[in-house]
Amino acid sequence: MKIVVLDSYTMNPGDLSWEGLDGLGECAVYERTPPERVVERAAGAEVVLTNKVVLDGAVMARLRAITAARAKTDRLDARLLAQLLRVNLIPAAYVPPERYQRLRDLTRGRARLSYGATLAKNQMQALLARANVHPPLKTLFGPRGRRWLAGLDLGPRLIGIDAPSLDPRGTAGHPAHQAILGSGRIKGAIEWLNLAGLRAGEYELFCGPLKVVGAEAAPCRVLLRR
Repeated sequence: MKIVVLDSYTMNPGDLSWEGLDGLGECAVYERTPPERVVERAAGAEVVLTNKVVLDGAVMARLRAITAARAKTDRLDARLLAQLLRVNLIPAAYVPPERYQRLRDLTRGRARLSYGATLAKNQMQALLARANVHPPLKTLFGPRGRRWLAGLDLGPRLIGIDAPSLDPRGTAGHPAHQAILGSGRIKGAIEWLNLAGLRAGEYELFCGPLKVVGAEAAPCRVLLRR
């Protein structure tokens, strides 16, 4: 099955994929289709998807003339299109001046860059939210914000183990605690976790320790949500 999309820019601004249509058959996606090229592109297609491109009676008549042909090859379709053009049933294609074409390319390139910049900013905001990092600046992507991002360490903030303690029982001075928690990068440790059957992946962690005044540790209930 041949599928043709005549004006993809109105249906997909760039954040969607056409791969689902590829699984149904041969798929041709055109960002824009001028009126003079509708018949050429839609010829031979079982499915034509359009939003703004008009398929009026004249266009449908030309397409029916092509569809009615028993033999279907590119060569025969081209011959039929040539015959339609000979009797002035296909309007001449408009070719914009070269300076217009350069301006179109520049505009499309700028739009792609703008979309890419917005996507990168959203991804950075999502990364900071997952790491529970709150920017100290209102304008994150200004000169000061970029310097702050460049020096940002997004390493682990919390460590969890299934042993009763980071240090073996009776170890003097708690060297593992000092080395891990004393660096300032790791803000806390959760010990004696039940990790049986837990698969690697991304989870949302809920940890509710008891508020014990003056204590350096407290019991807590830990839950993970995938």
